Amino acid sequence: MLNKLIIYMFCMLIARLSLAADRSACDGLLKPMSEVLINSSVVLSTPPKSIFGFTVDWYLFQKGHFRKGKVRDETISYLKPFEGAIYRYSGGNDFPWENAVGPIAKRKRILTNYEGLKYPEFGPKEFIDFLDSVNGDATILIDLARKYNKSFTKDQILDSNLDYIDFYKKNASNCSEFSAGCRIKYFELGNEVDWEEGLKWSPIEYQSRIDGLIKKSKLITPKINFCNNWSNGTMGRETVRPIF
Repeated sequence: MLNKLIIYMFCMLIARLSLAADRSACDGLLKPMSEVLINSSVVLSTPPKSIFGFTVDWYLFQKGHFRKGKVRDETISYLKPFEGAIYRYSGGNDFPWENAVGPIAKRKRILTNYEGLKYPEFGPKEFIDFLDSVNGDATILIDLARKYNKSFTKDQILDSNLDYIDFYKKNASNCSEFSAGCRIKYFELGNEVDWEEGLKWSPIEYQSRIDGLIKKSKLITPKINFCNNWSNGTMGRETVRPIF
């Protein structure tokens, strides 16, 4: 309807500029060009609920939806109809997850996007509880970079990420082997590391960051699944795909 309205206004403008006395010819542009009838009683197919997905940035979600140690009731009620949806828990490319677990009062601040250092209340354990409350599944972003902590070596980042995966094995229900009943479906290997300022990793650099993590994780827990996102070279758009 908006497009037809624009065309109508353009038609009236042309008519006015040409000093045409009769502009009624423009009126027909607003008449319905076609009619679509929907029969809601006939269902041709039902898409899986897992087709829906939500990115859960730890701080933005905490700021908007986490109060007094729990996710707001209205947030849970809005998301429950999407049972089986995938929730992507993210802390970006500098997420020292160790600061976001344990008693909330003893947690250390984490650098957020755009808002400086903040205390993490909605950490990995709270996210696990949230998944249970909405009956959702998850992709967990793995921080491969520790972008703002230059003192971290690649080996230290690798060890930290192995511990992070182990945290979910121990704290999420049915995830000791990441078998079918586990809500953690994928671990995502880095976030936009091919184009983010301060990173812009080449495929060779990226490969050097993920090889050890994949091999060691698969050796310990063969059923673990990984995915990644990388810009599509022809379209310049990101694609997220399972890789192992």
